Amino acid sequence: MKKNEGINNLRFFVVLLVVLHHAILAYNTYLFYTDVYLVADVIPVFNMINPIIDSSKFRFFDIIVGINDQFFMSLLFFVSGLFVWGSLKRKGLKTFLFARLNRLGIPFLIGVLIIIPIAYYPAVIQHSIIQGTQAVGFVEYYMSLLQVGLLSGPFWFVFVLIIFNLIVSLIFRYGRNFIEDFVEKRKVVFQNPFYFF
Repeated sequence: MKKNEGINNLRFFVVLLVVLHHAILAYNTYLFYTDVYLVADVIPVFNMINPIIDSSKFRFFDIIVGINDQFFMSLLFFVSGLFVWGSLKRKGLKTFLFARLNRLGIPFLIGVLIIIPIAYYPAVIQHSIIQGTQAVGFVEYYMSLLQVGLLSGPFWFVFVLIIFNLIVSLIFRYGRNFIEDFVEKRKVVFQNPFYFF
């Protein structure tokens, strides 16, 4: 399949927006440690996307985050799904599902079991410093996480992609003829940008 430079550039731009978005979340003016509750009296769980909050704030970052929140995740899902149908037709259902579960499932498990607990532990330490209490050790923190359920953090996106891929696979398996017939009969719409819009 021929690569589309425009789509590649769009994907690169959206990924940059995601990185920028998460890099500046700690400096937003609306994040405070009042949004904290304890699970099993050990783990502070944060009602926010970013557990680390810097004392330095910058109001301009609020604007960037606010604008990004309006479109960038839905755009990332859209770009991720653009070539799924073609990939299903080329590879077949079993090969596609196996490849997707490997490509998405393994990073999701590594993220939830290893990366997120390590990444969120500094928030536990920071919370303890703010509260003036002794922070729990990492092993106790991790065991508590296993008891109450691991956090997915930013890996929620990968989990949702897995779900979307499973849904599209079901549609491909049971509704492929209907979908392809629908597209074929309306080809003029898809070939004309004005009608498509």
